[in-house]
Amino acid sequence: MDNTTATSDLSKKRRTTKPKAQWDSTSREVFINLCVAEKLKGNMPTAHFNKKGWNAIILQFRNKTGKDYDRLQMKNHWDWLKKEWQLWKQLTRNETGLGWDSVKQTISASNEWWINKLEIIPEAAKFREKGLANKDELDQLFGDVAATGAHAFAPSSGVLPHMLADSPPASIDDDVYRPNMDNISMDSIPMDDSTSLTDDVDQISPTQREKIKKSGSRRGKRLSSDRLDDHLDRILSVVESTGATSKSPRPVAHISKDCMAVLRNMEGVESCGPLFMLGTRLFQDENKCYFFLNSLVNDEEHLAWLHQEHVRGM
Repeated sequence: MDNTTATSDLSKKRRTTKPKAQWDSTSREVFINLCVAEKLKGNMPTAHFNKKGWNAIILQFRNKTGKDYDRLQMKNHWDWLKKEWQLWKQLTRNETGLGWDSVKQTISASNEWWINKLEIIPEAAKFREKGLANKDELDQLFGDVAATGAHAFAPSSGVLPHMLADSPPASIDDDVYRPNMDNISMDSIPMDDSTSLTDDVDQISPTQREKIKKSGSRRGKRLSSDRLDDHLDRILSVVESTGATSKSPRPVAHISKDCMAVLRNMEGVESCGPLFMLGTRLFQDENKCYFFLNSLVNDEEHLAWLHQEHVRGM
């Protein structure tokens, strides 16, 4: 290839390169709200969206803003938002007695507090003049991911919780609903010889075990993963059937709908506004749902509680 052809190809590549994404406060807010919506639809099964979620975000973002960004550009901005959120949390974590500056939309603290903090976290200096925008929505996107992170358990992962014993425990207040399994006996889980995990292990010779251990063969992984999936599906079916007949309170999925119905009819709460989005996060917690419905008697108390949770979640 001569120099002329190489130069021509390079120029063509530059012309077809997608322009750099430009994010302003409006487009960023649209992106964040679309992400929250897709997460609520179940399209964020891990720390990131699945293909269906990303496709929906890209399409709706284009329709709302006129900006045609691809998945990589969206993912880069997602990563940037997560870093900003983590920095804000690092700044405010375990702090009590802080005020709120409604003009700057950031925490109100003494000069001494800021000096001490910025010596440890100099990157957080920007939050002294302006707080983290869309904080409640970012809490909803990243809060439970940060609590469980890479150690979030899914039946298809092929990893049991006890295998993560050396990892830091997740927060007990991470807004994730967990069914009560205290009254479930392992004897009630239907098993047969074809799904026995121990039988599979016993039938493997020591030599075969060593080969599988060293090579990590796909076949061995697929065997254990398939068996594990089947076993866990049976456990989950027992959990669901037991929960349906128990005398425990209504599942959080149902009571959260009652909370959202109250929220939608409250004066001072704009649909899809900051307090509304805060509610969508809080009402994933069963205890908060019952407190909201049973302990607070009117909209004035509901609104005061939402504002308090907003400040507390900084």
